[in-house]
This record gives sequence, structure tokens and C-alpha cells, in this order.
Amino acid sequence: MTKQVISIGTAANDGTGDPIRTAFTKINANFTERYPRAVPAHSYGVAGDEAGMFAVDATYVYFCTASYVNNSTNIWKRTAHGVTTW
Repeated sequence: MTKQVISIGTAANDGTGDPIRTAFTKINANFTERYPRAVPAHSYGVAGDEAGMFAVDATYVYFCTASYVNNSTNIWKRTAHGVTTW
């Protein structure tokens, strides 16, 4: 999903921007897409996993490369991180 931009209209209170419910729906969608999920237990993930999701634990950063397919297609990749990484 691409970033959803909230229309603020052309002038304050002119009624041309997004209604408040629409605006907050866009906000929730933007955060849901980028908010880290729980660390995957398997490289194939679970139903609902989508490309672009990420997770972090004390040792690894995990990145979902594709949407969930089945229990044998690997969609999650991980890489180790540490204080000396940078």
C-alpha cells in the first residue's frame, strides 16, 4: 500500500478537505502498514503477513519480502544487527 495523504482543503474550514473519519482511517492505515509486527516464528510467516512488514528483536531485523502464500514459501528474511553495525 502506498502512503495515504490527508486532504486538508484549500483554506481552513472551507469544507474541501477529507472528513475527519476519512482522515483518521488514512492515519490508521499508514501506521498499520509500518508498525512493527511480532517477530515471525518461521520464514514462511502466517496468513496476513504482507510485503514491507518488519519486526525487530535483540539479535535480528526481519523483513517480509512478499505476502503470505503457504507454509512452505519463505517470505521473511532476517539480518543480524549490533552496536558495531554502523
